[in-house]
Amino acid sequence: MSHSNSTGRCVADVRTKSMRPDVISFTRRRSCLIALVALVSAGLIWSFVRSWRTRPNVVVITLDTTRADRLGCYGYGAAVTGTIDALALRGVLFEHAYATAPLTLPAHASLFTGLYPKEHGLRTNGKHRLDADLPTLAEVMSEHGYETGAFVASFVLDEKFGLSQGFDYYGDDLTGTEPTDEALHRSRSGNFVIDEALRWLGEQTTQPFFCWIHLYDPHAPYLEHRDEFGDRFQDRPYDAEIAYVDLQISRLLQFLQSRRLDESTMIVVIGDHGEGLGDHHERRHGMMLYNATMHVPFVMALPGTLPAGRRIPAPVSQVDFLPTLLDILQLDGGFSHSGRSLLSMIRGDNVPTAAIYGETDEPLIDSGWSSLQSLTTAEWKYIRTSRPELYDMTQDPAELHNLAGERADVSEQLEQDMAELEAGMETRRAGHVQLSQQEERALSGLGYVGSSRTRVQGDLQENRPDIKDMIVHYNALEDAHVLLEQGEYDRAIRQFQQLAAAAPDYELAATGLGDALFRQGNVEAAIRAYTEVLQKNPENSLAHFHLGDALGEQGNYAAAVACYEQALEREPDSAKLHYNLARTLILLGNDDEASSHLERALENDPGFVFALIELGNVNSRRGLLTRALLNYRKALEYQ
Repeated sequence: MSHSNSTGRCVADVRTKSMRPDVISFTRRRSCLIALVALVSAGLIWSFVRSWRTRPNVVVITLDTTRADRLGCYGYGAAVTGTIDALALRGVLFEHAYATAPLTLPAHASLFTGLYPKEHGLRTNGKHRLDADLPTLAEVMSEHGYETGAFVASFVLDEKFGLSQGFDYYGDDLTGTEPTDEALHRSRSGNFVIDEALRWLGEQTTQPFFCWIHLYDPHAPYLEHRDEFGDRFQDRPYDAEIAYVDLQISRLLQFLQSRRLDESTMIVVIGDHGEGLGDHHERRHGMMLYNATMHVPFVMALPGTLPAGRRIPAPVSQVDFLPTLLDILQLDGGFSHSGRSLLSMIRGDNVPTAAIYGETDEPLIDSGWSSLQSLTTAEWKYIRTSRPELYDMTQDPAELHNLAGERADVSEQLEQDMAELEAGMETRRAGHVQLSQQEERALSGLGYVGSSRTRVQGDLQENRPDIKDMIVHYNALEDAHVLLEQGEYDRAIRQFQQLAAAAPDYELAATGLGDALFRQGNVEAAIRAYTEVLQKNPENSLAHFHLGDALGEQGNYAAAVACYEQALEREPDSAKLHYNLARTLILLGNDDEASSHLERALENDPGFVFALIELGNVNSRRGLLTRALLNYRKALEYQ
């Protein structure tokens, strides 16, 4: 008897005589169906793989502290930015792109969530973490088969602040770079960032990649980069930093070209915010919303997909970046955002322009002054503050002539538009991040983390001082602190005194005077300065803190303890406060309570070496030798 064919072919060459026709028909149909499904499945899989492999790679380069008007492609004749300029010729340049906030962490959070700061909850640097339940661009890219890597240059974007969500690799290690007087290396040069990024890119062989590179060099202090440029930028160090960044981007593009990835990789260059450089008396950024700090570069290039040499004059926002990128890649983010895709605009379609929203709370956080919000259209820019501002963007792009009084009709309409836009935002409070002593000093050294200890006088914005009136005093305070750090105590004291007289309600000037007197050794005068601050504002925890230090220096330990305790009511997570209180309690012979505060200090800052040593001493005196040894060993580990 013959046997049935076992080859799996559709047509049976050999059959048993006893097999019924209906059975034969069923067997044929089943075999053919299986083969057909296999063929279709294979085709679908291959189609998916082919689509996956042909998806473009994406490299997003964020330029920290980079003014758009300092790049050649934005019309700056003295620029040395040939690489970025060439990218603009290869792709699309947005002539009027604006930051959501003139600060690094909030602006980057907007780029990667498509939300305004009020919505993602990050309103300043160094205080909060992005909520894990907020979707990010990196998570979307990862879900669609992209390998994801990030390489950041500053502690401001450290993993602890939440932007690492969705990245397979997050390069934020700042050790081994330029030496500093702090154990924590606060930022790193662009060449180190690019080096690390190229190593990671060199390992990507199969899946498409999404790579974020953050270049921090244009942030103060500015270097001339004489090794690269000689004396070319002797009087223009800020321009030198931007030229240096351009040089690092060139290294990246050369690498992609050497791997034949230049035609299949989208390059995005976008700024987080600009730099004041003295415009409107703002030296750096964060306190004002003028174009110097809000107008950012934005260039996208992808051969064969994006048109070459297209310049788009319509105003756009950082929140538009995420939906635009996903639209170009034809990826579904699956979540809501506040931006809009700019792809139709890129294609040349006639698209209605939108008003662009911006904000900063830094004046309020730092000094209790009025916060600022802005709305920018193609024709106008309106800034809401205690003294509102209105500028004609077509005739006055430098924002020198405030027309709020003359064109009240326009101001009122834009205020109404802004209020409607804000009403549609869902306010979110991001989680608090406790910084260690070293991390606070690191951010302070970068010009971040002001005093949040100053009481806001009045609930209404119109009752608060306006930054336009206070920026001169803000600069004078900065100058006085520089003198203080240089040990120029007499000059610093005179500067603080003059500032306190000129701005009697500026509490940071008064506490600064107390600090200078204390460091000079004039403890009695320092106590008087802190006391005067507290008479005006009993809730100023910074004054309570420093008054406690001064009273302790005099040996008045009980009064010092009372000051520290009042400060802790408002700053309960301050490791330094708990430590100073513990040391004073030890001097009063209260080791038990001191131990509790030292442990609280270490909860908030596990690497607080002095607190570890002090706790070891306390445990040793209490006969807890095993605990004491453990404290000392940990202190050695962190030193």
